[in-house]
Amino acid sequence: AFNLAGPQSRALLQELTDVELGNDDFPYMHARSGTVAGVPCRLLRIGFTGELSYELHCPSSYGRHLWERLLAAGERFEIMPFGVEAQRVLRLEKGHLIIGQDTDALSNPIAADLGWAVKLEKDDFLGQRSLLRVAEEGVRQRLVGFKVSGAGKTPEEGLQIVQPSSNRKWPEIIGWVSSCRFSPTLNEVIGLCW
Repeated sequence: AFNLAGPQSRALLQELTDVELGNDDFPYMHARSGTVAGVPCRLLRIGFTGELSYELHCPSSYGRHLWERLLAAGERFEIMPFGVEAQRVLRLEKGHLIIGQDTDALSNPIAADLGWAVKLEKDDFLGQRSLLRVAEEGVRQRLVGFKVSGAGKTPEEGLQIVQPSSNRKWPEIIGWVSSCRFSPTLNEVIGLCW
């Protein structure tokens, strides 16, 4: 899979594909099948970077050919490859969560600020009763973004968040860090936590 992101991604990709990429023909969160540089691909209009993005999925045997064609076609746009670590920082800058990293089997979409994706008024669906209870009683925790100014130590993912307690011997555990990275663009540590 390849991810093309940035303002020039549409112009670059349009030169190489038979798929129409305009907003009306290919809206956000949609998929199309077609060819890119003569390679059969599944194109997805998604991305974790906060920029206009396309994911390209092709058979692995075509990977090198497609990689070389994309880089050659992108020279005039001065494109540069970026890795998963850069993508993780960009998605945190956007506030985009990763299901399975920032959520687990005990979290729910309402507490993760994804209530917009749940239609509680539907006749029936798996988990509806528990989500109706959460909507009625309120959430016990929320997934929230945080930042730490400066280039100090980055908290490790999975660390517990505690607060001192005057009436207990030990601090009270109030949450945990689900994602955390240093953002060189913002010059601060950013993350998501419960």
